[in-house]
Amino acid sequence: MADNSRHDHWALLLADAERALDGLRQSLHQPWQDMPQSALHALDLVSALSRLGMTTQAEVVQAVSQQLSLGQPNVLNLAHEVVQALERLLQERTQPELRSDALDAAPPWDEWRRQVHATAASAQPAWSGLNASSASLVPIAGYGTLSAESTSTHPLRQQGMDLLQHARLLNAQGDESARRALDAVLAELQDRTCRLDQVPLRNLYNQSHHRVDDAWADQDIVRGLQQLQPMALRSRNIQVECRGLLLFIDWLGLELTADERHTAGKILHRLGGSLGELPKGYRLCLPCSLKRMSGFGFMMAGRRYAVSAAQCPGGPLSPTPQADIPLNLRLGDQTLTLKTDAWLGSHPMNLHPIPLGVTAPEGVKTVALDGSGRVYLWFDRLG
Repeated sequence: MADNSRHDHWALLLADAERALDGLRQSLHQPWQDMPQSALHALDLVSALSRLGMTTQAEVVQAVSQQLSLGQPNVLNLAHEVVQALERLLQERTQPELRSDALDAAPPWDEWRRQVHATAASAQPAWSGLNASSASLVPIAGYGTLSAESTSTHPLRQQGMDLLQHARLLNAQGDESARRALDAVLAELQDRTCRLDQVPLRNLYNQSHHRVDDAWADQDIVRGLQQLQPMALRSRNIQVECRGLLLFIDWLGLELTADERHTAGKILHRLGGSLGELPKGYRLCLPCSLKRMSGFGFMMAGRRYAVSAAQCPGGPLSPTPQADIPLNLRLGDQTLTLKTDAWLGSHPMNLHPIPLGVTAPEGVKTVALDGSGRVYLWFDRLG
């Protein structure tokens, strides 16, 4: 009975991979403008291949999906070759009797992986004026195979998010329900693009008495959390959960001094996060990325501002147009109340440094763009 159950489970995994592969194959025959849709099928296929243990193939398809999401037509020929190779491979796994005993040349997966990464490295940014600096940071200790580049300067991720942002701005055709559905798909693809080159927090909190969900974050977020490790590891239990673009980290069974709370608060404030108290510990709330995060918009003094949603625990998700509304922020371990004109709700936003020569209010160094193309001044200071 156990063997039958394993066989049934394997058959379901194979069927799921074949379904995802069929979707990718059909989408590749559509006009090149539909490449973002092909990227979604490719991401679906990555998950299916990973569940089958086909990690090399999954890695190649993942890299292909990145290029498809950026609208790079020079990856299409390679994508067709990968699809044909996967068709043969899955057919052999489904029907082992069809496997050839001849020494046929195996598909060059390693060479394809090199090709697609070379394509990514040569891609030119679409909005070069919004690209971050290319300065590199020291690799994180304990993550031996990670790129030395900070994810905040990774050109592929920035280009992908900006191209998809531009696509959403152009998405103004069709009926309202279709437009909203397509916008939701593009927003999800932006979120997935943001996850490129992130690292799992399970590597940071790897003791058996900690519970860590499938939570990932930018390397610069992880660097900040590493600075908090001396405090965190005194906890009896650590629980980590990812909800959308937000991370929630609970330090349970821990007492911090006032100085320690202030030190942790300063680090979390720099990361767009907050520190709150629990009955027997503390809760850290912070974004998964410093380039795309949930932002809470509000009007103040006739200007449109946004703040990290991780620092706005009491704000509603939907807009509230009433005037003179106090907005309570939690910047690190410090509380700040602003007198706002209106609340604009919580939205995923891409963040960019203000270019040199552009006039901005004193203390404002960053702007945020939501899915509708509205620009917000980024509020990240203690008054």
